[in-house]
Amino acid sequence: MNTVTTASLRTRPADSLITLRQAWIVAALLCLAYWLANAPTLIWTEMQGGSENLVIGAALETVREGHWLVPELNGEPRIAKPPIATWVAAVVITPDLLAALDHPDAAVRGAAYDVLAFRIRATALAFAAAWAAITALLARRFGPAAIIATTGAMVSNLLVLRYGRAATTDLHLAFWVTLTNIGLLKWNLDGPSLKRGALVGVGLGLAFMSKGPVALAFTVVPALVYQLWLRIRNRRRAPLESPSPAGMHPRQSNWPPAVLATVVALAIALPWPLLILARVPHVMYLWWAEVSREGVTDHTWDPWYTHGILVALLLPWAPLLVGGCIAAARWLIWENQDPTREDAHERDVRSRPYDVVGTSREGEALVFHLLLLVVPVLILSCVRDKSDRYLVPLAAPAAVLIGWMMRQCFFALEEKWQGMSRWRATHWTAVAIVCIGFPIVAAVPGWTHRVDGGPWLTRIPATSLAVAVLVAIGIAAICERRRWGGVVVVAITCVLSWLTSAAFMYGYGNSADGQSNLRELADSLRASHGDAPVYYYDPRPNPKPLPSDLGIYLNRTVRVLAKPQDVAEADAVIVMLQREAEPVPAVAGWQLVNRLPTGRRWWCDFTRVPMSPTTQDAHAVRD
Repeated sequence: MNTVTTASLRTRPADSLITLRQAWIVAALLCLAYWLANAPTLIWTEMQGGSENLVIGAALETVREGHWLVPELNGEPRIAKPPIATWVAAVVITPDLLAALDHPDAAVRGAAYDVLAFRIRATALAFAAAWAAITALLARRFGPAAIIATTGAMVSNLLVLRYGRAATTDLHLAFWVTLTNIGLLKWNLDGPSLKRGALVGVGLGLAFMSKGPVALAFTVVPALVYQLWLRIRNRRRAPLESPSPAGMHPRQSNWPPAVLATVVALAIALPWPLLILARVPHVMYLWWAEVSREGVTDHTWDPWYTHGILVALLLPWAPLLVGGCIAAARWLIWENQDPTREDAHERDVRSRPYDVVGTSREGEALVFHLLLLVVPVLILSCVRDKSDRYLVPLAAPAAVLIGWMMRQCFFALEEKWQGMSRWRATHWTAVAIVCIGFPIVAAVPGWTHRVDGGPWLTRIPATSLAVAVLVAIGIAAICERRRWGGVVVVAITCVLSWLTSAAFMYGYGNSADGQSNLRELADSLRASHGDAPVYYYDPRPNPKPLPSDLGIYLNRTVRVLAKPQDVAEADAVIVMLQREAEPVPAVAGWQLVNRLPTGRRWWCDFTRVPMSPTTQDAHAVRD
């Protein structure tokens, strides 16, 4: 019977320690654990605003009014964004749940809203878990260790923990973009085929139906840049060496798969926009504004370096991301040198990436993922609005680069280059900063605030979490040199990230920012006016958009008024916002009923002024 000793393990490559089957089992368990760990926290925050509320509000109106083909929001067609996110959210809203949202008992109604939030967010969380699973397919060519590490990095970085729980168009875009990139990766590295063309077409078409043509910036454009790099490299290397089998496919034409991908993508993506274009001829201006962000927001241009926050959003894995990007960049630069101008020493220096990466095909895959990460950042830096949620699709290529670096650092018992121990130290430093730093900050009075005035966390939970992090890091340091040490490192990092995320969501949910300031207004309107129709009116030259959570917590359509004379219902209610340092608003023919404070502002609701008997007789004679 053969025994495996530590000495023999030190000379074995990382991928011989774990089989492919074992890697997929561990990856599936990580995705399942991610959903189970985060599902209980989904109802800790109310539906308080943001892009998620736009999807939830449109989904409720879709189910109430039956406008499935063209969803509506606030009584107007929601045609600025494609409808996939709205359709997915609307599917989980049953008639029984919709009726419970209008129950006269506030306790029953509150429980129904918790069910609504859980169903919609649990669906989004499942989508994020599936996204992590298909991202592992991108890392497959780096071996079993990279599959495990990539999945772990996907389900525990701050970007996915923040947006993977929210029903937004960005999450759906990220899923379908990643599916498209799986096809593009095999197309570019293994050669074109009709099967890969069909996969690219399906993914790209559904990505278009998630958020529009911005999907091209995450898929086709980086792939074209990669092809340009390959052509330049192969042209320079042709005089001295044969072309890389992954770089050129002379007997395979790109045209049939490209045509198939285009036809499939257009067949999926075009019908809905053409329908909207036939109904609303001027919608092209709206779509252009949504893509360019010109005229959609009154914010000034964000600084060009704003999206550099991506590195921080990928904590606690950010140091390993930097290492993976450096390795890919070295391959990108050295492989693009002109070999005819190199001496022997320069050729030796250029060969070093092979010692790190292993094979030409692996290096080309690293370059492909680096371009999938860098090219979209450069494109998104050229638009006015630079929200961090636009970076959500980039978590996938970043996780693959992290997974490759994790394989080099933690899954290989033999260090492959000098300084690998420093990368391991930076990883645990990042874990400690995030998972120990947050409970310390959350427990300091005055730094964070709950609604009741206290800090997010009390001292005992914060201290317990910090101690647990230190103990877990110690256990991981002991186990990281063993056969399954890399898996232990990934698992402990994930668990610590999930605990920190749960602590954050608990504190955030008990703060003013984690609660809807319009839920109290909705309850007040229900108590004072019953089922009366509600309108929103802002007479200012630059009116404030209607917050979507008012319609959600009223469970009815709240329409925006251009002028009060447009209201036809006798029992209608007009809602107005009184800002700080402004007088109490007044509407001719309407009387103020309630004035509800929310922070430094007030929400005011108005009903019609009752007509006197003389006025009623005059109207009757006129009629």
